[in-house]
Amino acid sequence: MHNRIIRLLKNVLIVSFLILLTMISFEKEKCRAQNAREYKSVELDAEIISHTAPATVRQKEICQIYITVKNRGETVWSDEDKIALCVWQDDVDWGFRARILDGMKIQKGESYTFLLEGFSISDKERTKLEFQMVKEEVTYFGEREAVEIVAVE
Repeated sequence: MHNRIIRLLKNVLIVSFLILLTMISFEKEKCRAQNAREYKSVELDAEIISHTAPATVRQKEICQIYITVKNRGETVWSDEDKIALCVWQDDVDWGFRARILDGMKIQKGESYTFLLEGFSISDKERTKLEFQMVKEEVTYFGEREAVEIVAVE
């Protein structure tokens, strides 16, 4: 009888722990959904106008990519306000940013061309780059443009 009670208590603890983990997971997902709504904010919005990302490059060849983005939101963009172009690689934000030049202010309706310098593919056959605007420590915003680049020998 005593062993049964101990097993029952263990099972209750395990089930309680699993319920707690599920609740934490739901809260995290709720936060992600709220942040996703911020992407469509009127204050911060952007449109990728064009980019010069090549479809193919030679392995280890260094190239420059220009990305032109239009400010479609109400907020003025500047480096001082921690607004930059985020460059994702293979679905991961590795922290690479193309910055707005010091002193520049990009008004609503204006476009700005960012420069991605020193891009290369070393050991991979292909990679996916994605461009999206970011207000650091707050949110990503605007559309996200993707391009797949193939490395050739």
